[in-house]
Amino acid sequence: MKKMQLSIFANIALVLLELIVFNVEYQADGNNIFIYYTNDSNLLALVSGILYLLFGMVAVSRNRTQGIISSWMVKKYTGMIPMAVRLLRFTATSCLMVTFTVVLTVLGPEKGYHHEFLEETRFITHFMGPMISFGSFCFLENEVRLPKYAPKIVLGVTALYAVVLIILNVTGKVYGPYSFLHVLEHPIYVSVFWSIVIIGGAYVIAAMIWKLYNRTKIK
Repeated sequence: MKKMQLSIFANIALVLLELIVFNVEYQADGNNIFIYYTNDSNLLALVSGILYLLFGMVAVSRNRTQGIISSWMVKKYTGMIPMAVRLLRFTATSCLMVTFTVVLTVLGPEKGYHHEFLEETRFITHFMGPMISFGSFCFLENEVRLPKYAPKIVLGVTALYAVVLIILNVTGKVYGPYSFLHVLEHPIYVSVFWSIVIIGGAYVIAAMIWKLYNRTKIK
């Protein structure tokens, strides 16, 4: 079976899991779910997975489609996933792995690994989502090289999240949601330290994924 077909199956699984998560989480907490980096990264995974499926399924069904919209897309489509979609998949995968790493090194020791990796929707958002996205992106979706600036996108996204949440914590509109974001309870150097660790760590993780993806690319 071709890698494209396998990647489509992987992204279908990813999208279905993410839809389950957001249905459950949104019913429970409404818009408050978006203060969590975990949920934001999983939302990116959902959107990027849908876009990948849209273009990927057109690619594998060329010359075998009869629908008006799909036929129009086939005529306009070159057969390659657009770089913008690949970069979104890269960003989502990197952010998911940041989530996985933070849970593994910070939240797991604080609250217990069973609680953080296996209970409720965290089994998907902290474990299954990151693993499926990472495996599919790095080993099944690697048709072309990603540009050198790709890791900087993840750096920017994570820095933006940190800045917004720090401001919301300082103004008292949000508490946390993670212990290292309790900026009013720590000395300033602690907040600076954690900001450097998380944002810098996100860049390192993104750079490693970028390197792995480009090393295992198909062509």
